[in-house]
Amino acid sequence: CAAGTYQDESGQKICKSCEEGSFCPEGAAAPLPCKQGSYSRATNLTSAAECTPTAPGFYASTGSTQQAACSPGTVAPSASMGACVVCLSGSYQPTEGATACETCGLGVYCAAGASAELSCPAGRYQPSRGAAEPAADCQITPPGTYASAGSAAPSNCPNATFNTQAGSEEVGACLRCQEYSTSPAGSTEQAACVCDPPRLLLG
Repeated sequence: CAAGTYQDESGQKICKSCEEGSFCPEGAAAPLPCKQGSYSRATNLTSAAECTPTAPGFYASTGSTQQAACSPGTVAPSASMGACVVCLSGSYQPTEGATACETCGLGVYCAAGASAELSCPAGRYQPSRGAAEPAADCQITPPGTYASAGSAAPSNCPNATFNTQAGSEEVGACLRCQEYSTSPAGSTEQAACVCDPPRLLLG
């Protein structure tokens, strides 16, 4: 059989056209699959070199008739990829057909293969990029502060309040000083509350 055709049966008068996703060298008794990282829709290929390499952001398994886009959370950084690469912990990729993972931002974390950033829970914060998990990387707010979900830094309790607890989730966790007393922002104990300077009432 001529190159680009094959015959897998005996006693035949003509050869068969090579199949999609395959190539057929001269005298082929069966189609040979395009190697992984390449594909073909043609039916007359004569060698593996004629299979089309995948583009960056796409992959193809052995014998593929078309390339497929990498799914979110995975990438193909170069051409001729037989499989997509999973994004490492601390990175993510929200779109398909991508060539590079994105670094996780502030106030969030990304597990391996993440397609989206996840917010650090309330009562925790994340001041740096590339966090991988909430328990290890999202830091607990110290006393005198609080943090809503997805915070990059803790917020101080307002003036005239204090907070003795770590891991506070909202400003409501900050306790008010007694009437006619105040405290600096971020106070950690009630002893920080002191009386306002006396005011002279006129009238």
